[in-house]
Amino acid sequence: MSNQEESRLDEAFAEYLRLIDAGEFLDDAVFLSRYPDIADQLQPLITSAHTIRAMADGQIEITPPLSSESLTTLV
Repeated sequence: MSNQEESRLDEAFAEYLRLIDAGEFLDDAVFLSRYPDIADQLQPLITSAHTIRAMADGQIEITPPLSSESLTTLV
């Protein structure tokens, strides 16, 4: 990815986050259609933003990973 594409990706994702934070409903497909040249790189960022927001809102339970001690007692 060129510096120009990376900069465009950063700007597009920042715009997406600003709109979400402002409470605007966004259709991801419509938003991605504004950036067809970087849509493939932008989609995973948007998906991650949805996941993080869902975790922050308590919609997804976060389970800590098992420690090595826990794994030893399971065996």
